[in-house]
Amino acid sequence: MPSSEWTRDGVDAAREARVRFGVGLDAPLPDIVTLIEELAEVPVVLCVLPNGVAGAYLFKGGSPFIFANGRHAPVRQRFTLAHELGHHVMNHRTVVDTGKVMDDQKDPREVMANSFAAEFLAPVQAVSNWMEARNNPQIDTELVTRIAAYFGISAQAASYRLDRARYFPARRDWSGIDDAISRARHLEIARSMDLPELHDVVYETHTTGRLPRLPQTMVNDMLAGYAAGLVSLERIADATGRSTDAVVRRLSELGISAPQDEQQTDWWE
Repeated sequence: MPSSEWTRDGVDAAREARVRFGVGLDAPLPDIVTLIEELAEVPVVLCVLPNGVAGAYLFKGGSPFIFANGRHAPVRQRFTLAHELGHHVMNHRTVVDTGKVMDDQKDPREVMANSFAAEFLAPVQAVSNWMEARNNPQIDTELVTRIAAYFGISAQAASYRLDRARYFPARRDWSGIDDAISRARHLEIARSMDLPELHDVVYETHTTGRLPRLPQTMVNDMLAGYAAGLVSLERIADATGRSTDAVVRRLSELGISAPQDEQQTDWWE
């Protein structure tokens, strides 16, 4: 099968998934971590992975898990998460993705997962909507930077999405934008503009540096274990990357009190 068909399969799968998850094709995604965990029902772990590893889609105990390297920039983590979700949606089973693998144009699974991620994060229809709402302005590096911020993707990805939506009349127009991005011109522009910020799990975890970020179901199990006297405060703090004081405050907010039996056994090993 030629790579163009792999690409088309990934795009089709992304569109079907967005419709199935109820987020449509005409706007940016809500929080991608929450979407994956609550709608796709796949636990997400943001953690420190070995150098060169962007993420993974793994099965453990018969259940799927998605991992992303929490040390990477938020836009890269978001793409990795969408890429790994693509593996899940298209039944690719266990995959460990390095930066090199994710650029692979010969492995059909990677081509499909990459095209899935691109369309899932910034559908062609949503990109067209953004342009049409602004009367199809002239494309320059500033515009690409604005679109990137709007969709929570990299500037390079934004330029690719504009090309996919057929907004570059000539190849030289796209290459000129890519050259500016390669020289980090978009970063200078971004610093000079009042761009909207995404406040999702990826960005908040990156900002606080609290790694690992564990799946919400796992955290809930730990909190229930604490209430039952089975998990210590110290263990929860260690697993969630938070101080014991922060854990105590969170438990208080949730109305979870200390167990009667202070002799806790820690089953979270």
